[in-house]
Amino acid sequence: MKIGFVTDLHYREAVPGESPHPQREFRRVGALLRRCLQHFRSAGAELVLVAGDNVDAPLDDPRLDTDLASLREMLTGSGLPFVIIPGNHDPAPEAFYRVLPRSPRVLRSGNCEIITFFDDAFDYELRCASRQPELLAEMHQLLSSTPSGVELTILLQHYVLYPEQEHHDSDYRYNYLNDAEIRAIMEASPRRLLALSGHLHRGHPLVTHNGVTYFIGAALCEHPFPYYLLHTDADEITVQEFHAA
Repeated sequence: MKIGFVTDLHYREAVPGESPHPQREFRRVGALLRRCLQHFRSAGAELVLVAGDNVDAPLDDPRLDTDLASLREMLTGSGLPFVIIPGNHDPAPEAFYRVLPRSPRVLRSGNCEIITFFDDAFDYELRCASRQPELLAEMHQLLSSTPSGVELTILLQHYVLYPEQEHHDSDYRYNYLNDAEIRAIMEASPRRLLALSGHLHRGHPLVTHNGVTYFIGAALCEHPFPYYLLHTDADEITVQEFHAA
């Protein structure tokens, strides 16, 4: 399969004002995303995955829904099937999915199965995400066997599972509080797994650890405005990076 992947749009159009992070060129994101989608379509992508932090504004701003609706029109207008999940800069899932289409937890596309974790909890005081016990139990059940015809399972979440990131110049934690517990479930699975994340704006290259493959996409909203085509087959996963500018 060919799968388009993009993350951390931080799109802002209807919402006024500027970001406290000047490197986020969110006023350009509409044009950048349209270019990505056009390329995905011409390249023969069969599915587009969007890994959260789709808008960029105070969460109580009533114009956020207008920006979410604008993103919905861009994505649906591409003619490509897509899965989009919220991140910590987006409204909570129940509000997010009043505007954007919500995909099922498990989606089959060709020989791939996509499992979306759109409802991971984010603690704004701790500034960190966690996967709650009921989701861990569901994840364990889903990954305990391999359905017929599924050659690759893609886990889509906003936050980072691996590698464990250093905090660098801040106390911000990009990983889940319980990322080791999540990884243990994945490592015990008989499935071939690819975990896709965003959130860490600089991204991280494709890496395999204890039998599980991980990829963190860099933010579309920051130079050089990256987006990705994932190529999957029975033997390997490859990632092509492109720049929308």
